Amino acid sequence: FRSRTTPTHAVIGGGVTPRQGLRLGVAGAWGALRDSASDRSRYQMINAEVDWAFAYTRISGEWTRDRFDTSLGRRSADGWTVQARQTLGPRWFAHSRATRATAPQVAADGAATPRTYLAVDSTLGYLVSPEITARVGHTALRGWRAPTTDHQIGISVVWARRWW
Repeated sequence: FRSRTTPTHAVIGGGVTPRQGLRLGVAGAWGALRDSASDRSRYQMINAEVDWAFAYTRISGEWTRDRFDTSLGRRSADGWTVQARQTLGPRWFAHSRATRATAPQVAADGAATPRTYLAVDSTLGYLVSPEITARVGHTALRGWRAPTTDHQIGISVVWARRWW
């Protein structure tokens, strides 16, 4: 069945836990970008992820690749994220995350130039109480078209309490 107003999409995925603390997953999707008799724009996506926890460490990662049709031809984009959290002591923890994405910038003549986004975040945290966490962090960020990397430092106090 194909509706005249809604594009057709399909998504399938699954995962396994081969041993305690290790989880693996994959997913895929495909379908139409627009629903039009004259436009056959399609997309395909594949995703893989892993999560591994052991001792006082948790590491997780995800990778995605997209392929899609445009009026100027088929294009691809991909990205990944990797993060790790380490419990250093009863109240101390460290967390770091790196994210990268690459996508084409398409000119009017159809030429595609890859663009990349990259961010790396690192945080050192202290649990003051079950409701209050103090953190200091650093972020290094290079935007899609940025010629240099932007560095940011942040300090935060987070209060988390259920209201119900």
